[in-house]
Amino acid sequence: MALLAVAVVYLLRPPNFDPITIWPFGFWAGGCIILALILSPLLHPRRALLVGGIALIAALAVCEEPRYLLRSVAREPDREIAQARLDGSLVRVITLNCGGGDERAVTDALALDPDVLLLQETPGEVALESVVPEGWQRAGWLDPTIMVRGTLQADDLPRWLAHEMYVGVAVPERLGRPITIISTRLVHPSLRMDIWRPKVWRDAARVRKERAHVIADLLRQRLRHGEDLPVIIGGDFNTPGGDSLLRPLAQAGLRDVFAAAGRGWPNTITADFPVSRIDLIYASNVFRPLDARAVITPHSDHRMVVADMALR
Repeated sequence: MALLAVAVVYLLRPPNFDPITIWPFGFWAGGCIILALILSPLLHPRRALLVGGIALIAALAVCEEPRYLLRSVAREPDREIAQARLDGSLVRVITLNCGGGDERAVTDALALDPDVLLLQETPGEVALESVVPEGWQRAGWLDPTIMVRGTLQADDLPRWLAHEMYVGVAVPERLGRPITIISTRLVHPSLRMDIWRPKVWRDAARVRKERAHVIADLLRQRLRHGEDLPVIIGGDFNTPGGDSLLRPLAQAGLRDVFAAAGRGWPNTITADFPVSRIDLIYASNVFRPLDARAVITPHSDHRMVVADMALR
């Protein structure tokens, strides 16, 4: 019953339940299954099977991973991507946390032929200069950075804001049309596991409020260069996809591209043991998501998200 109550919390995602929902639901379901196995000598075998079976069914109902794995079998987007490339509407966006600033991770991302590259924990100006190809422009501080194959116009932002996000108007060479681009990285939520302590919940509520301010800033800054421009926001949100913290983005007409078209194992952290999808790309509804996938690089503790979209 406790596990089913937690499952309801995950399905509804009410605010201020971060100490529970910041962890993958499989953490709770897996613990229940392990407990059933440990206690099986003390329980009737049918009871142990019931407990483990309920946990497994709850995980299948709550977790998004099975849905994206099934998409790998059910659809093949290569034809749509090829058509969008032919008619000039294709844009490929990659968001990547460089894992403490390893320029080799940037090289891995560039090898996938993106039009827009959104970086967090950027290697730094000198390191980027050594790996960025000719024809690319970039802007940003040491954390959120925007790179575009084409032209990029980015205004200087206040330092406090530039450490949360970087905003620019890009004209990708392949697309040939201006779009607003934002790279961002939210601070970590509370990751304490002693959730029986009231202080953990107070601290989590305080941090969530700070993170909610960043989401509000993102929505304001997306209009910085005009309301008519298409918008792409990507980065390390340090928040699982589908969390209620991100609902204002959907309410403002932005779509989670992986939720719309993602295939394969979706999680991005950690690269070697991916248990949570915290690196996300959002796009305004004038983009039609064609494909999205998480791709490993050995030079970061995050997997990158590669998304193909067609501009209507």
